[in-house]
Amino acid sequence: MVQTSMTNSGPSTEYFQRLLTIAWENRVRVFFIPGDDRIEWDGLYLVDRDLGAGIAIRVGLEPAWRDWVLAHELGHHFGQLRGMLFSPFYAHTVDTKANERWSKSTRLDPDEEAANRWALNVLVDRDEWESAEQHAPCSLTTVTSRLGLPLAAAVTWERQERELISAQDVELRLSPEVRAILFGRAGFAPRPYGVVTAA
Repeated sequence: MVQTSMTNSGPSTEYFQRLLTIAWENRVRVFFIPGDDRIEWDGLYLVDRDLGAGIAIRVGLEPAWRDWVLAHELGHHFGQLRGMLFSPFYAHTVDTKANERWSKSTRLDPDEEAANRWALNVLVDRDEWESAEQHAPCSLTTVTSRLGLPLAAAVTWERQERELISAQDVELRLSPEVRAILFGRAGFAPRPYGVVTAA
């Protein structure tokens, strides 16, 4: 059973309830703990072979960030089980600067990126994302606001989409005239349509 201390954890959201259910079903204890000015943290994931897994979330976080941090820490739980083979103890902390850092298009540590992707894919499906994009296709802030997520979710979505596109062969059907212009081949005998594969 999930252990929670809901004092000052903020308003409940659909994401929050879904994440607490996932934690409960997987025997991950979730605690909400007041912050300490001497230590900068928003979330903490700990796992010990004997005691099991637990997540601590700092009390007073904005609901969108709180939900993202909880999802991110659960992402470490599901992504780091392999780490238990080598160590009896594993810990991960989300510091207070993570929201700013994860909202930029800089490359992240692979474990951090994997935890963010897990969070994104558990919280939002493609249809929900694309529906939110239809309302503001040029504003990632508006898209994430409509979804109730922090900007870090949009950055994670964009990275995931770029990798998906680059991992697939992209087929372009070009007219013979365009092929001649692109490939600089004057006087060749073009077929009705050509296929260009780009990796």
